[in-house]
Amino acid sequence: MAIVIDVLRHAAHAIPLVLSAIMILIFARCVFIWFSSYNLRDEIIANENTAVGVVFGGFIFSVGVAISATVFGHLDVDGWSAAGETLVEGVLIVVLLRLSVWVNDILILPKFSIDRELCEDQNLGVAYCVVASCLASGLILNGALSGFSDGGFYYGLLDVGIYWLVGQTLLVIAGRVYYRVSRYDIHHLIEYDDNVAAGLGYGAVLLALGIVLRATLVGAGKEVLVDELIATSVLGVLGIAFITGVNFFTTKWILPNASYEREVEMKSNLAASAVIAGMTIAAALVTSVAIQRHEGDYEPDVETTPPAVAVAEIGQ
Repeated sequence: MAIVIDVLRHAAHAIPLVLSAIMILIFARCVFIWFSSYNLRDEIIANENTAVGVVFGGFIFSVGVAISATVFGHLDVDGWSAAGETLVEGVLIVVLLRLSVWVNDILILPKFSIDRELCEDQNLGVAYCVVASCLASGLILNGALSGFSDGGFYYGLLDVGIYWLVGQTLLVIAGRVYYRVSRYDIHHLIEYDDNVAAGLGYGAVLLALGIVLRATLVGAGKEVLVDELIATSVLGVLGIAFITGVNFFTTKWILPNASYEREVEMKSNLAASAVIAGMTIAAALVTSVAIQRHEGDYEPDVETTPPAVAVAEIGQ
């Protein structure tokens, strides 16, 4: 009976957090509609536009990924107080994720209009890229929300915004690097050829980078901000280099008797792209566990004196 009571008490404590999370998801839906240049209902219901549906679903899912961190961080706080703080953090999450979509449009896929490709061409390649970018941003926020500064709740929100900016900058840099090292014109294939395989491959790299960047941000906020930013940036750059290298290696190793670039560029081979995407994301998951920071990882070593030596020194 005591176990049942404890379980019910735990469930009751979770109810305010779940309700606040649902309210945030509803708010996220409204924000997505307000800032979209197209009618979401018409595109999904009347036009049965799969590309728009994928982007909208991916955006909401990304919000959930980010919210999960703030809900987890409030499990030990009084239910309704935790719900109020979760709502505040949720508003910040939705705003930053919507900004991430704008960053994706302007800096990651800058050569064409994403909304036009989604609505007029129902371009799934573009949809996969946008969803992957949203998920990467959601993971970045998830990591940033895992460790608030000691300055309190509102200083913690400021830290989240700073870490999101750092993570977003690294994501843009990584996207540009991958575009440069790729042996085919990703933007051209996605825009003019509606090449779903190219979009899936590029999106997988963005998602993999989001997984790695989340690991660099877990636990951030416990040390001096400048030191945290340096550590995050260094780990992020190393993660970007590793994922880029892994992606290049796996295209040669997994499909040794075929040219991955030719399969994507000339044949739009979605099967080949899916295989490489899975390998890239798997490598990112392993990498994220390896580089995730733990408490005290970057604290300076403090030289301590053994008690016996200290006593001897005092006697002298």
